Order: sequence, then structure tokens, then C-alpha cells
Amino acid sequence: MILSRASFIAGLALIASATAVASQPAFDPFPGATAQQYRFDLKRNFFPSPAAEEAERAALLARAARLAAAHPDAGGSAAALERLLLAADSIQRLAGKHFAYLSLRANVDTRDVAAATAGNALTDSLGRALAFLGPALAAIPEDALRRYAAERPGITPFLFAIRQSGRGARPSEAAAAVAAEMTGWQPALFWSLIGEIQWGTVQAPEGALDVRRQGNQIANHPERAVREAGFRANQRGRAQHRGSSALLLVGNVNSRNALAKLRGFQDYPEEYYGGLFLRTDDVRQLLRALGSRGATNRRYERARVAHLRRTAGIDTVHVWDLTLPEPGMEVPRFTVPEASRAIQQSLAVLGPGYARPLAELLDPRNGRLDMVARENRVTRPGFSTGSVGFPSMFFQGQYEGYLPDVVIFAHEIGHGVQNGLMDAHGVAAANAGGPSYFTESFAGFTELLVTDWLYRTAPDRARKIYYLQAFLDRAAEVFDNARASAFEQALYDSAAAGRGIRTADAAERLMQRTGGEYSIWYGDRGEWTDQWVQTIHYYTRPLYRINYVYSKLLALKYFELYQRDPAAFVPRYVALLSNGYDAEPDALLRRFLGFDLATGSLVDDAAHVIEGRTAELERLYEETPAR
Repeated sequence: MILSRASFIAGLALIASATAVASQPAFDPFPGATAQQYRFDLKRNFFPSPAAEEAERAALLARAARLAAAHPDAGGSAAALERLLLAADSIQRLAGKHFAYLSLRANVDTRDVAAATAGNALTDSLGRALAFLGPALAAIPEDALRRYAAERPGITPFLFAIRQSGRGARPSEAAAAVAAEMTGWQPALFWSLIGEIQWGTVQAPEGALDVRRQGNQIANHPERAVREAGFRANQRGRAQHRGSSALLLVGNVNSRNALAKLRGFQDYPEEYYGGLFLRTDDVRQLLRALGSRGATNRRYERARVAHLRRTAGIDTVHVWDLTLPEPGMEVPRFTVPEASRAIQQSLAVLGPGYARPLAELLDPRNGRLDMVARENRVTRPGFSTGSVGFPSMFFQGQYEGYLPDVVIFAHEIGHGVQNGLMDAHGVAAANAGGPSYFTESFAGFTELLVTDWLYRTAPDRARKIYYLQAFLDRAAEVFDNARASAFEQALYDSAAAGRGIRTADAAERLMQRTGGEYSIWYGDRGEWTDQWVQTIHYYTRPLYRINYVYSKLLALKYFELYQRDPAAFVPRYVALLSNGYDAEPDALLRRFLGFDLATGSLVDDAAHVIEGRTAELERLYEETPAR
């Protein structure tokens, strides 16, 4: 039941949107002068004015202070515990509403410094006021908890959160300050190094293109020489600080391991994975299992290469050729209404209970979407507000209508619908957030459903190929994330054993050796070089990439269950979304869907989905005339 501002804001979908080539006609994502409809109505959905929000925020902080000052006896009786839990939950629900409102204001207008400052102050003030709650709940004996829950059923929804409040050591303020000093400088230095890189420009028929700001336009350019020049410029940019990046990477690993040992863990992986209800040995085993099925991904990659050779007349296909569309095909673009309809139609298979909150969120008349690019507005890809106690909202920094934009839209809308379902079913604020891989798996499933629907309903072979490749790109991300996670795990394992890497060349050899298990683009002649230099999470959120591995595996498992028996799967899946996180992921998966993370077939099932769709793609490739 620890308050965290981040827990109310869903994670970003790290998907870059494509950029139109100069020859395409002007595209308006908001046809018929409808752009004004796609802006937040914060008055309707949150507070009538900033002043009103500020007044209610002050009242909320006063209420939290009174609760803390009362020194409630959490374990004195069942009635006392229930009163405390309900009071804290009410405060947390209201806090979530304020956090969301302030965050949305700051994203809509970067000049609104007051909103960002108020959000940080609210986090600090509530954290101090409710600091007593965790230790008070952790002190209640297990037998007393069971008796109290039997006497007062209103306690039952909070049992998991209460038990989690006792997990892990609680560092002193001094220890927390030391930890912050040891691990807080690495992200800042990483961004400083990235900011110092001179990326340069690439010459194209339409003029000079900036490698950093126009990377998508370069990557999707019809001129092969432009794409290659952009790729090479990125390689040169990453190499500029590879030595410093290696030192930073090693320092981060050693600092995290040392801190973990001071907290009583064997190393940082044990500490981090434990917070996700995972064990290091299980993670290693999973990554090995995915490596053993690397041929599944390499088959898809080789099929893409062979197809480009035939249809584009390219003797030697390189990574910069993979963005080429089918010959003669115009890259599809979707207006926002068209994207909304595609999302609704593709997710209609999840039934009316899912469709209702989806329609409410997508209806621009409700003021819950903000997608119009304008001055002083953050340009982040997209996010949905999370938690319960207020309407879910969706923000997209810049919508250009390409398929990756639509996928971001669908991904984050999936988070928003789940939040609406939890709110409608009375889920406690303490149970509204789970491990990142679990929450992201549901949004990942919406990506698969949307791209699958686009593939199945495509009117011609070229677009079927385009959308099926999009489906497989999202499914096969499980292998790329496994590669990134296996490299990082190897860093921590080698450091703990006293064999840590010391140089940039050693880091590169490790990445190429690890990556070769999963992809044809790594190994002795791998074209993806120095990827570790620019992998943000290694420096800012170490070991986080494992969340993407598990989330993709789960999303593919949901898809496999859905394909096998939709009638049985859908109601159980929607019930899982509506339930919240009142147990560990394994327990919830067993309760609602009949499997868990320890299921031996999880990797095999994912590989079978990818292999089946790859076979379909190969058949479509065979039907395509050679150049």
C-alpha cells in the first residue's frame, strides 16, 4: 500500500512512429475540422478549475495528517483495522485523481510548472503522512489477520497488500540517502553522454536530414543509400562514447550489487526479481529456453531477407533494408476516427463488458483523449493514466496516422480500459497496480488483436503481408527483449563472480555472443553493433527489460488461448482484468486462466504462435511475383 506517483501513470510504449516521405499527399489525422474534439476536458473529468483542485488537495493532505496523528491501532481489533484500511484507501483513490490531473496539466502545457511542482510535493507530503501505515500493517500477526478477515469481510480485499507491506527491509532515511547517492547519478550521466553525441546529417534528394530528429524519415526512405547512410551515422554516434559508456555500465552493475548485499541479498538480480515475484534461477532458465528456440525468430528474419531479395532485387539484404514496403504499395495511414474504429472492431471479440468502457474512452465527446500536436505540449509517444477513482485518459504526443501510431493508441487504450474495469468493480487502490510485466501483458495482447484483425481483414496481398509482418514484429519482440535481458543478466552474473567486463570491446563481444542465440543480426558479423551503449534501461532502470520478456510471453499465451477456444477464454480474461492485483501473478493466472509462469510450455506455446504465423507469411511471400 505504498503510494507511488509512477503507479498511477502507465508505462510508455517504446514504439517509434514512421514519418511520411515527401512524395505522399498531405495527411490530416483529424478530418472535417475535428481536431478540437481530441483535447482533454479536465473540467468535466477532474476538477472545475486549478483553484478548486488546489483546495481539494489541501483538504486531502489535512485528512491524511489527521489519520496519521490519530495513531490508529491497526491490529487492535477487526473493526479498527477495517476502518483504517478504508480510510487509507479513500485517501489513495483521491490522491490518484490529483496525481493524474496534475500530470495531464504538465503534459498538455510544459509551461505549467505549478502542476509538476504540486505533483512532486503531493507525493512527498502523502508519503510522510502515511509512512506509519506499512510498519503498522506488517506488525499484525498472520493468525490475527485471518481472524479479522473472517469477522469483517471488508478486510479480505486488502489481505494481499497487508502481507506485502512486510516484505523486504525498510532502510533508514540515512541508508536511503546513501543508496540514492550511489545509484542516482548514472541516469543523469547517461543522458549527458547521449546529449553530447554529434549524430550529423544525411544527404537525401529532398535535402539534408538530421539523423537524430529525422531518424524515422531516414529509416523509411525509399532511397537505399539514404537508409544505409543513416544507419552508419547511428553506428558512428554510438561509438563516440563507448568507452565512457562501458565504465558507466560496469559502475552501475557494481553499485547495484553492493547495495543489494548490504540489504541482505546475494546480488541485485535477486533483489529486483524478488520484487516481481520472480527468482533469478527461473529468469535464467526462461532466457535459456528462449535462446534454445531462437531458430523461431531466425526463421522469420530469414524469410524477410529472402523476400526482399526476390521483390526488391537486393543481392545482400542489410538491416537498413527491412523497412521497405511491398513494391508499389502506399504505406497505410489512419485518421484518428479510422484508428478508433479499427481498435473497436478488433477488440469487439472481448465482449460487451469490455466494449462499453472502450467506447466511452474512445468517444471524443467525453474529453478523455488528447492527440493534437501543438506548442508547449510534451511530445512523448503516448500514455494512459492509471489506477482507480477517476476516468482513464489517453495522451499521445504526436499522431501521424502510421501503423506504429495506431499500435501505441491500442496499447495505451488497453491500459485505460483495464483501469475502467477495475474501477467499475470496486478494486481497492492498493490492488490497482501489479508487476510491470503483468500489466503490460494485457496491453501487449491488444497489440496482437489489432494487428491480427488488420491482417485478416486486409483487402489485398500486399497489405496482408504488411500487417502480418507487423503482427510478427510485435510477437517476435520477445526474442529481442530476451537478448537484451540475457546480456544484462550476464553482466551481473560475471560481476558477482569477480569476472566482470572492463572494456567496451568486452561488452561488445558479450552482446554479439549473446545476441547470436536469438537473431541473425548478431554474432561474428553482426550488423547491430554497440547496442548496449544506447539501451536506456541498462543505465536508468537496470534489469527492467525482463518485464518485456514476460509480458510478451503472456500476451502470446493469451492469444494462443483465445485462438483455441474464444468462448471459454474471453469471460475469464475480462474477469482477470476486472479483478485487480490482489494476489501474486501466478495465483491470479491459475485462478482465472488455468496456467502460471512456471508452466513448462509457455515458451513453446509462444514459439508455436510465431511459427504458425511465419508459415502464413511465407505462403504469402510465395504468391508475390519476383522483381
